[in-house]
Amino acid sequence: MQSLRFGRQQGTSAKQPYYHKSPEGSLLLFAGIWNDHGACIVTREAAEDLANIHHRQPLLLSTETMIQWLSSNATPGSFVTEDQPPIEAYPVSQRVNKPAHNDPSLLHHVEPFSGDLFL
Repeated sequence: MQSLRFGRQQGTSAKQPYYHKSPEGSLLLFAGIWNDHGACIVTREAAEDLANIHHRQPLLLSTETMIQWLSSNATPGSFVTEDQPPIEAYPVSQRVNKPAHNDPSLLHHVEPFSGDLFL
């Protein structure tokens, strides 16, 4: 299965969900940290082409940097570079917001809506 991430465009009262994926169909590898109390995904400032969706994004790792991440005591900041694995994003239906909806059409590209849903 291809890795995915849903994000929502900021700046409007109605939130547009986005599907995020690797252009090659490969897994998206995220840096994460954990302890006995829980886990979290390490984030960074969003890449320029994703900043219109959200100001933060997961710290993406290549296969090589994933191995380094797992085998070192380096700080997350040392993995933040401009050379991040590529990621594509496109708008999808707001149906993704309801757990009752669970079908392949949730991943179909849709035209983004504009403005406020309640106008």
